[in-house]
Amino acid sequence: MKAGVGWLLLTGMLTQAPAAPVKPYDIRALKLGTLSTIVIALESDCKPCFDSIEFYKRLMNLPGMDGSKRRVVVVAMDGVWPVKKRTDALSFKPHRLTSGPYPGRDLPGVKAAPTILVFDRAGKQRGVWTGPFTPVQQKAVIAAATAR
Repeated sequence: MKAGVGWLLLTGMLTQAPAAPVKPYDIRALKLGTLSTIVIALESDCKPCFDSIEFYKRLMNLPGMDGSKRRVVVVAMDGVWPVKKRTDALSFKPHRLTSGPYPGRDLPGVKAAPTILVFDRAGKQRGVWTGPFTPVQQKAVIAAATAR
């Protein structure tokens, strides 16, 4: 069954109910503030999401990742606790872990997990990459995240 579509049983017939409108996820909910922000959208049962954990750790070691200029926010598309359990087990500690717009999956730019979005200090989106992340994509993410 697709997200946003319900089924009703009426008088012995299976009838499709109208889809509930999916509200766009307000990116302001991430509270980007004045820091350059790397947003990583993950799902707990997504193999490519956690195959890239060493890359996410590298992102945490970029200059200014002490919270003075940049930060990493993980959006848990299927709930905070399942993703937190996986990130903790792999010793990946983002600056912030928050729940996503699941089940609508309407975070702008996110079509699949894992996805990385980079926002500059003004909150302007600098790029979107969907994993698994190739070396070329990794370099592009780092370049966007460290651009002035």
